[in-house]
Formats: sequence, structure tokens, C-alpha cells
Amino acid sequence: MVRGRCIGIIGCLILVVAVITQQNGVAAVTYTVGDDLGWTIPPNASFYITWASNKTFHQGDELVFIWSGLGSHTVGVPTADEYENCSQESGYGNSPVHFPLFAGTHYFMCTVDDHCERGQKFSINVTESEAPTPAGFPWSPPTSSASSMSAAGVLFFAAAMSTLLGSF
Repeated sequence: MVRGRCIGIIGCLILVVAVITQQNGVAAVTYTVGDDLGWTIPPNASFYITWASNKTFHQGDELVFIWSGLGSHTVGVPTADEYENCSQESGYGNSPVHFPLFAGTHYFMCTVDDHCERGQKFSINVTESEAPTPAGFPWSPPTSSASSMSAAGVLFFAAAMSTLLGSF
């Protein structure tokens, strides 16, 4: 009886992990911003805009901003007006910076010196998944931790674990 219950729990855990990493039958994608270039002053003013326009972002995906050297760049999450005017004053400054994505339009820019004016900025539109958006979204700004689990995934996992552990 106990062995059967343990096998059932293991099966449920495998299912939970599979659900967390799937969105609409497609695995969530982690994008390194700028691909091999990373997050730096680009070779031309349209580099990051072109990079973003060649991708389709979905709720549950993640952006990772990576650059070398501490403090040489930041990741600002400006309003539309701040983005257009390159006017945001501060951002996250330790590489790497992880941003789990939720549905909507998002703006990103470097807030160091004239980096934004030189093209270190882009905006994206994230399509909504069929999974419900948990209460509390949009979430508070992300940390630069290595975790890439979405908030929806964390809530689902916590609920599933509570149910499983409560059955003992």
C-alpha cells in the first residue's frame, strides 16, 4: 500500500514538473537577449529591435540579460514614455538579470549614460497563454536569481504539493 502510494506521488511530481515547463503544449523558452552579443551597446541603433522582432514571446517564457563587467550596463523596465525618451534613471545592475514574461507589452532599456540613445533598448509583445494568470500579476520586479520558474508554475506546484502531502 505504501509503495503504491509512493509510486503515485512520483508520477504526480513528474506530471507537475511537465505542466510547469509547458505552455499551450509548447515548452517555455528562455531567450538570451542579443543572443551571442548579449546585452551591450549594439553595433547599430536597431540591433535589439530587430532581434526582438524576429521572435514570438509567450507568457511563461523568460528573458535573460547577460553582460560582462559589473556596473557597465543595467536593465531598466521603463514606461512607454520613458522608453521613447530614454529617460528612466535606474535599472537592475548585476548580470545576469532574469525576467519571466507575462502577457502584454514590455519595454527594456539600459539606463547607463547614452546607451539607450545608442540603441540598447527594445520592446516586446507577449501573447497570453491559455493558463490563467494568477492574482498579483503583474508581479514585482524580478531578482537576478537563477530561478526561471514562472509565478504561475510556483503557485501550481505549491497547490499540488499541498494536496499530495495532505493525503498522507
